[in-house]
Amino acid sequence: MPTTLTVIEQFRRARRVSVPIFAINTPDPASTMQALIQSTIPPPTSTGDPDTVPAIGECPFPLLKWDLSHGLIGLNQLGHDLQSNHIEPANQDGTRDPVEALNILERCHGRLIVFIQGAHRILHHDGVVQAIWNLRDPFKNSGAILVLLGVNITLPPDLTHDVITVNQPLPTRDDLDRIYADQHRAAHLPLPSDTQTAPALDALQGLASFAAEQVIALAMQPTGVDIPQLWARKKLLIDGTPGLHIWNGTERFDDIGGIEGIKACGHRIIQSKRPPRALIVLDELEKIIAGASSDGPSQSDISRQILGTLLSYMEDHQAGGLLLTGLPGTSKTMFAKAMGAEAGIPTIHFNINEVKGSLLGETERQLRQALEIITAVSQDHALFVATSNAMSCLPPELIRRFTYGTWFFDLPTEQEREHIWTLYRKKYHLDPSDPAPEDRQWTGAEIFRCAKLSWEFDITLQAAAQYIIPMAVSGKDVLKRQRDQANNSYLSAATGRVYRVDTDMPRTGQRQFAQNN
Repeated sequence: MPTTLTVIEQFRRARRVSVPIFAINTPDPASTMQALIQSTIPPPTSTGDPDTVPAIGECPFPLLKWDLSHGLIGLNQLGHDLQSNHIEPANQDGTRDPVEALNILERCHGRLIVFIQGAHRILHHDGVVQAIWNLRDPFKNSGAILVLLGVNITLPPDLTHDVITVNQPLPTRDDLDRIYADQHRAAHLPLPSDTQTAPALDALQGLASFAAEQVIALAMQPTGVDIPQLWARKKLLIDGTPGLHIWNGTERFDDIGGIEGIKACGHRIIQSKRPPRALIVLDELEKIIAGASSDGPSQSDISRQILGTLLSYMEDHQAGGLLLTGLPGTSKTMFAKAMGAEAGIPTIHFNINEVKGSLLGETERQLRQALEIITAVSQDHALFVATSNAMSCLPPELIRRFTYGTWFFDLPTEQEREHIWTLYRKKYHLDPSDPAPEDRQWTGAEIFRCAKLSWEFDITLQAAAQYIIPMAVSGKDVLKRQRDQANNSYLSAATGRVYRVDTDMPRTGQRQFAQNN
């Protein structure tokens, strides 16, 4: 079926050609089910006998629904009649067993519509899979349809060729605009202007219809909607999605010393013809996909699945990306998070390892759910910013997806270190006259730690420096390998040009580095 058709239109077509089993991935199964039922109600006509026109809200076919709590129940009078004919009252509780309920449906005839709510929870059960397959031919012959409703339904191989699957996307901006207006009418408040509505829609993007209605209602004030409340409640909902966490920091580019080259690139991306609407941070990418290239089963299979899904998503959605590498503490993650604040867009930390599940299909389901929310929040304009301390672990096909380049973060230069000291002296209200310690091979994170220790212990910076062992000293071999790998291959975060060891390595650090090797 064409992807341009709505779920309702695809459902109607499926009914017309007697499709027996129809699966819908939906974030709001109740709203989807109600919309499907509404689509089956014949419109009233101005001619003919009014007694023959179905009552408003009445479907001319038996409607039944199954869920784990209620079992198999009728949704309209015809559905109740069918339920009474096939289920003894004493046996109603037994229909909570999905296999028993599906076996009962196999004995039903006619153009009934049956909704299975929470289908993704039961499709791993062999008996359920067999019982659903058994309905294929009887339902095809009678014109009945079984509608599987769930979140990122993963079909077992037995049903892949027998079930039509469609996706109910999260509400569009226009859908949310209508919900926002309806909530104002329900509260008897004047409709807000487009200018007033725009920031509210930004805060609502990524929520399901029911969640959006509830969030708006809770944020409604006598004078209108409290936008900060919308954001606060939306953050709670996003944080409840496995793998996704909203970053609440306020640091911007001016709060980071140095790395002027990548800051300039960041500004160009923000001001481009296709600016990002949400920034997605993938921290320590090599750990996220660990095992994807190994030959072992189990976790390596899951890692390969995650990698494949991520690659497909970034390509299909033309998502841009920046890949940042270098020693820990060189401001990679700090830059990634600051860019979201600089652009004034949501920054979402995406921990893909948190979507890994123990049940069959759970990882794929939770990963796709997270990506759907990313699509909705970003209005399909997501920018991925990934950090990695081990580029050799990343497959080339993944590196190529980061279309804004791979950037190398070297140790800060003397001028950059002076700027970083100024920032942290100000942050911790340190004495400007207190001399800085010897810092030729320090990262920005080590300067931060020294300043923080000086404030916490109420000691001089030089005294605090005794607790610092520079990563460039303890990991000098790692730094050399990274510099050699970056040489003529990656972009310099400091200059924005191709990184070259002979010109871009900090000069004061270069002499010391040579002495240590």
